[in-house]
Amino acid sequence: DENIERVRRQNRNKISVITGNPPYNAWQEDFTDDNPNQYYDRVDTRIKNTYVKRGTSKNKNTVYDMFTRFIRWASDRLPEEGVISFIIGWKTVAKGAYDGFRKCLEDEFSEILIMDLGGDVRDNHSLSGPKHNVCGIQTGVAIMFLVKKSSNTGKPNIGYFRFEEDELAENK
Repeated sequence: DENIERVRRQNRNKISVITGNPPYNAWQEDFTDDNPNQYYDRVDTRIKNTYVKRGTSKNKNTVYDMFTRFIRWASDRLPEEGVISFIIGWKTVAKGAYDGFRKCLEDEFSEILIMDLGGDVRDNHSLSGPKHNVCGIQTGVAIMFLVKKSSNTGKPNIGYFRFEEDELAENK
């Protein structure tokens, strides 16, 4: 009861900044795994009605990862003004399955700033996760800043910076 009341109190508060590093645990559906995904009916329904609906890829299941779930939740949680900053998987920036996700970001935000840290060992086998990836993992990493401004009604300002593919993690 105490935790439920805390959540209700938080949900009543206005939030203008959401920042974080969503957990990466793709495809762990079995709750006996070390870090299983949970189901979020409301967020998943929103993803279906936004990112998936706008997407053209046949592989729609991949869009329901924890990164897009957190961004969908944060996008819906922010009022008309605010900032979201997340460390996310690189695939949301570059892979075809996420085209609907990217289209929705363009509609919902005034500014989109992406720092692509690269380091995707799965796409480039000459890289080493511990050596080239800032998180020491195999999937590429990006830092995304999303800014909502109620006064902006046009196309968003989009800034993109990518480190060289073979740049060492310590330099990133």
